[in-house]
Amino acid sequence: MDKALMNNTYELRIIHGIGTGVMKNEVKKLLRQYKDVKEFWHPEPEQGGEGVTLVRF
Repeated sequence: MDKALMNNTYELRIIHGIGTGVMKNEVKKLLRQYKDVKEFWHPEPEQGGEGVTLVRF
């Protein structure tokens, strides 16, 4: 996250897999702590669905 912000990245794709959902929940918790995160969501199933989180700064 810090590197993405320092490099003025507009969007970020975090691949965490589906599993039990623990990692997905931790990613969401972390994203809520960054004031620069405008929104985050899961893409369509063919683009990774619940196993991927897309972030827009």
